[in-house]
Amino acid sequence: VFMRNIRTDLAVEAHEARYGDALCDGVTKNFSNVCGFEVTELNISEKAAAELGKPKGTYLSAEFGRLWQDSDEAAERTARLICALISRLAPPGDGCVLVAGLGNERITPDAVGPKSVKMLTVTRHVKRLDPGLYSRLGFGECAAIIPGVLGDTGIESADIIRGAAEAVRPRCIIAIDALSSRRMARMATTVQVSAAGIAPGSGVNNRRAAISQETMGCPVISVGFPTVVDAVTLTLDMLEEAGIEEEKLDAAAELLSESGRRSLFVAPKDCDMITECLANVASKAINIFVHGVRGAL
Repeated sequence: VFMRNIRTDLAVEAHEARYGDALCDGVTKNFSNVCGFEVTELNISEKAAAELGKPKGTYLSAEFGRLWQDSDEAAERTARLICALISRLAPPGDGCVLVAGLGNERITPDAVGPKSVKMLTVTRHVKRLDPGLYSRLGFGECAAIIPGVLGDTGIESADIIRGAAEAVRPRCIIAIDALSSRRMARMATTVQVSAAGIAPGSGVNNRRAAISQETMGCPVISVGFPTVVDAVTLTLDMLEEAGIEEEKLDAAAELLSESGRRSLFVAPKDCDMITECLANVASKAINIFVHGVRGAL
């Protein structure tokens, strides 16, 4: 019962919650240093996907600290880290990159995706309208979309993005989204980059249609930042850290799951500042990935 009540969008947390330091059959785990950060690479096979509740594929995660309280130099290093992680999973070659900012901009912890897109340097229209100018500028080709949420549009985000992809024919889609975490320590201090696709809203029990290579017709790279933690998961995590016996944890999990407590989520008090900071870092990372050195300007 206890394990089923742990909710997290981070593959590394889903794995450690179930197996601790051991390794699940069908999962490989590697560590590397990228731009001065330790990166955890988790490869989940189809066999292990169902057990962990995550799509099969590669998940890269790294902790970068409390950027909103750090220097501009730290933000720059983190942007280059995220760019490097995207580059590791992106398909080679030229072509347009379509960026999708997922989430509800009116809910602050969920606004990372839409805010990121508004800071991007989009150039696809320049290439179409003035190829000479586009060539002289030396930028890459980028298009962007903010699909909104089902409650506002009446249309699944996946359907809107698929329509844009059919028009743009991108070499890949980069989807930026807010995630939920299991541990407070990872909230707003961690990034997960994956080629396994993404199901918007899954972290807050509002799973929508998947955005993946299978549904979009091109590679999909997700860039996610945990900005909330489910209250039940947080409580159980704190009880576990306090050394409560497993039998009592199971009983607590069953009790906490009653009376609609699953609809309560916790976000940092500085979430407005945090969201702005994460959006700035994500947009800079994608600008560098698409446009090279010019994207850092």
